[in-house]
Amino acid sequence: CLFVVSLAVYLKTLCPSVYGGDSGEILSAIATLGIAHPTGFPLYILTGKLFSLIIPFGDTAFKVNVLSAFFGALTVVIVYCILKTLIGKKSISLAGALCIAFSATLWSHATVARVYIMTYFFVALSVYIIILWSLERKDKYFYLFAIALGLGLGTHLTMMLVIPMALAFIIMTDVKTFLRPCVYKAIGLAVAIAALLYLYIPLAASRDTIVNWGNPIDLDSFVYYITQREYSFKIVARNIHNAFQVFFFGN
Repeated sequence: CLFVVSLAVYLKTLCPSVYGGDSGEILSAIATLGIAHPTGFPLYILTGKLFSLIIPFGDTAFKVNVLSAFFGALTVVIVYCILKTLIGKKSISLAGALCIAFSATLWSHATVARVYIMTYFFVALSVYIIILWSLERKDKYFYLFAIALGLGLGTHLTMMLVIPMALAFIIMTDVKTFLRPCVYKAIGLAVAIAALLYLYIPLAASRDTIVNWGNPIDLDSFVYYITQREYSFKIVARNIHNAFQVFFFGN
């Protein structure tokens, strides 16, 4: 019911076509199976292409906007599950999930073609799995967490921020858990999933696709692309410039 209500509202308020910002670029990458700006978002690109093929009506922009609505509604359900597990009361959990569902941030990202909403989903799913592990202490949750983490990394590399959170939580819950072989098998599984997804980028570059940001066709160009060195240099240069202005001129 929560999924249906959230999805219905998102679809009702869905952006009908191309949104601003980088949506146009990402939609172009999806339509041509090309390469968007770093870090590439391979899972979002591939899933967006799948949605554009299976939805029988509308243009690519509309179909990918529907993808965001779908993952937005899934995120709301996961948030409800987290609250229900922690609090135990359905009414409070439902109210909290609805507040998240129609918050400005989640609602806005659930109605346009941008990668953030899928990242939110995998972050929420990872948190939920770790909570379930803390309650049941079953090894299967490490593998489920690894799958969610690997897929999330294939959506956006900011998913890496989940890793220190998970490590800290495990240490506080039971530090001896790190003696279990399943933990290291799960790490390998997460790395393997993410690596397989990011193979899409050099493979797409080898096709000489129309949308081909940076042409990361070999190892050096791929590392340069995935580490966003161009962006990093610009950010550092801007910060140095701003510090210089403030130090010498006071503005």
